[in-house]
Amino acid sequence: MGSVVLAGATSGSTTLTPVDAVTATITLPSATGTLLATTSTFAGTGPAFRAVRASSAQTLTDGVLTKLQFNSETYDTASCYDSATNYRFTPNVAGYYEVIISANFQCTVSRQYSILPALYKNGSNVNTVQNDFYLGSSLDNARTLIVDTIYLNGSSDYIEAFSQNYDNTSSGTTALKQSTGCYFSAALIRAA
Repeated sequence: MGSVVLAGATSGSTTLTPVDAVTATITLPSATGTLLATTSTFAGTGPAFRAVRASSAQTLTDGVLTKLQFNSETYDTASCYDSATNYRFTPNVAGYYEVIISANFQCTVSRQYSILPALYKNGSNVNTVQNDFYLGSSLDNARTLIVDTIYLNGSSDYIEAFSQNYDNTSSGTTALKQSTGCYFSAALIRAA
C-alpha cells in the first residue's frame, strides 16, 4: 500500500486518498463517535486495577456483612483504587466497567457454609451470589466468583467488594485468604 494523506477539518468527515495512481476505496460503517482514540477516555487505555489480599488473612464473623479488604495493588493504571483505607475503586472516566470479585475463603471448623459475596456501588448492593459448600476440614477452601458489567460516572461512583458468610451452627468463622485466586479487579470496557 502506498502512502495515505488525511484531508479534512478537525471535525466532520475526513477523506483518505492514496498518493500513488492506484484507485482505492475505504468504506467505513455508518456510525457516530470516535472510531479510534489514544486518550485515556476510551477503553483500552482507561482506568483498570487489580488488588489482592497481601498481608494476613482477613477474618469474617459469622453472619456479619463485611467489606473485603484487598490491600495490595497488582496494578492500578490511574490511581483510582484505595488499598489502604476504603478498599474501593472510584474511576475518573465515565463508562462501563467489567468487574471481577474472586474470593477464596478458608473455614475454621468442618460444616456446611453459605458464602454470599456481593458487589456494592455507592454503598448499595448491585449483585450477590450465594454459594453453599460443605467444608470437611479447617484446611478446606471455598472459592466464589462474581463477574459483572457496571456503569460508573467517572467522578463520584465507586464500587466495593463485600461478603456475608454463614455456617450451619453460627459458631465458625471464615477468612479471606492470601492466594493467587483471590482478587478484586475492574477495567473500562466502553467509555460513556
